[in-house]
Amino acid sequence: MASYIQTNHNQLIIIFWCYWLLIIINPMHSQYTYQSLYVLSSPGTQFFPVNRAAQFFSSTFVDSWSLCAAECNMNTFCRVFDYGAMQPTQCLLFEGDIGISGIIIPSSMPDSVVGVIQITPSLFTQYGQSCSSVCMQSRYLACNDNFICTCMPHTYWDASVGMCLAQMTIAGAPCNPSMSMCREDLNLVCSPLNQCICKYMYVQFTHDLVP
Repeated sequence: MASYIQTNHNQLIIIFWCYWLLIIINPMHSQYTYQSLYVLSSPGTQFFPVNRAAQFFSSTFVDSWSLCAAECNMNTFCRVFDYGAMQPTQCLLFEGDIGISGIIIPSSMPDSVVGVIQITPSLFTQYGQSCSSVCMQSRYLACNDNFICTCMPHTYWDASVGMCLAQMTIAGAPCNPSMSMCREDLNLVCSPLNQCICKYMYVQFTHDLVP
């Protein structure tokens, strides 16, 4: 069963599937149109990030979770929104994903929900190509100084899945030295042991390896 809700600026197509909702958000953002597909958790849940200080970046109050989803969609850093978990009508926006970056846990607020943007390789077909109007309007890719479509900040390219994934935000997280999997702005780098560690420890580690 599908229902359609028309708001002033956002068109929502909502498909009910067991205890989850699939949501397509397609609002206007400046002159660009961004589209996102979300999975909405069952009521009474909240997002628990592995590094809240690094992943949380916005809080606002809106009248519904659908408006919270629109807020997330309009901010290209947002991959997860949390609605009503801390206070009624409070919309919290996070970077990251469900899995390595955080989990969904029960909330004390019965109506709270979590929305997670679903990414697929089709969103990244312009990666590595010269910037075009499609790339510059993309919510998931950025045009770098060389006019090449690349991953958004705090994400890295994984060629095996053909997508830009969220970078690791804590020391000890698994990584691959050949990919930018660790958040360098948090002073994390990937060690030869395939774990994110702080830069100081990395320098000390490599120094100890020198005979």
